[in-house]
Parts: sequence; C-alpha cells; structure tokens
Amino acid sequence: MICPDAGLREQLVQAFEALGAETAWCQALAKYPSGTELARALRTFSPQAIFLSLENLETAVAVVRYLESEAEALPVVAVHAGLDQDRMMQALHVGARDFLTPPFEPEQLASSLEAVRRLLKTAPLSYSATDHIYSFLPAKPGVGTTTVAVHASAAFAQESA
Repeated sequence: MICPDAGLREQLVQAFEALGAETAWCQALAKYPSGTELARALRTFSPQAIFLSLENLETAVAVVRYLESEAEALPVVAVHAGLDQDRMMQALHVGARDFLTPPFEPEQLASSLEAVRRLLKTAPLSYSATDHIYSFLPAKPGVGTTTVAVHASAAFAQESA
C-alpha cells in the first residue's frame, strides 16, 4: 500500500485485518516513493497488488506509470478519502483496476481482492529484472574478497539512487 494519509492508511489496514487469514499483508509506505525506492520495494516484496492513495493525483499517476514499466500486469487498486468522480476517472484511465473509498467494508474489500485474484490468474505478474550478475571469487583465503564485494555493493547502491 502506498498512502501518505495516515488516517486513510489506518482505515485500510484495519479493513485488511478484519478479513483475517484471507490476505497476506506486505508493506505500507507512508509517502509516495521515488522511482528508485519503488523499484527496490517491488524487488524486495514482490507484491501481488498495490493499493495506491490518490491524495496527490499527479504523483499517484506517475507511480502507476512507473509500476507499469517495472511490473507488467501488476494490479493497482486506487483508494481515496472521498468519492471524487474526476479522480476516479483519472485513476481508471491510467490503469487502476478498482476504486475504493472509506468506510472500507469487508465485503467491498473482499470483492476487490477477488477481482485482483481473477486478473492474476489470467495475466500472471512479470517483474522486470536485470541481467547483470557479479561474483567475487578469492584466489586464496584472506585476500580481501569480501571487502571488495561489500564496497562494490555499496557503490552500486549509491549509483542507482
């Protein structure tokens, strides 16, 4: 879930908890991530769906477009504090699969999750990946290979940030 609005985020978390074991909760981001942060989160958590707040419509649309480039067929469910027709239409035009507003009733959320499950059965997720793999093999013990690997990892992380 990506939701800067703390109240809305808490309501959605409680709605998920009310569903019980039916769902596996992954991660809630309290701000809209940058492209690099979003790519890292996708690779780390491999979500099956994203619940995205439309609090800042322009930023949310940019997030959806980035998600399309990083994870083909990743379902996005838009959430907003109120029923705003313009926001709803904009969200659906950029690819959101559903639009939810509080109060998040368990039946409403379960229906949305079932639609996501059906979509995932017909169009499985495909995350973009890199074809760059680096390995470090020491010639003998104690020559500093681990140090080189750690420093190289840190440099790659800074370069992509």
